[in-house]
Amino acid sequence: MPLAHITGRTSQNGSFDIGYAFMAVERTEYYTLLIQHLCQLWRDDLDLLLPQITITDKEKALKNALRENSFFGSVLQILCQ
Repeated sequence: MPLAHITGRTSQNGSFDIGYAFMAVERTEYYTLLIQHLCQLWRDDLDLLLPQITITDKEKALKNALRENSFFGSVLQILCQ
């Protein structure tokens, strides 16, 4: 069972956990649901600004879900190698 681990970076180069989610499979529709919940938390509950970048691995389903999302779709995506 895949685990999505969502982290953030501070201005002092520290990292912090935003959330974890077990997913049935790594498919775009599952990532889309995860990102919808993240968006609700991000802008509705915490009222945070749009992030400047997202860093992902080569997971195509995740990259597609981010690109299709109305909130995160305009955020620059960078590939972690």
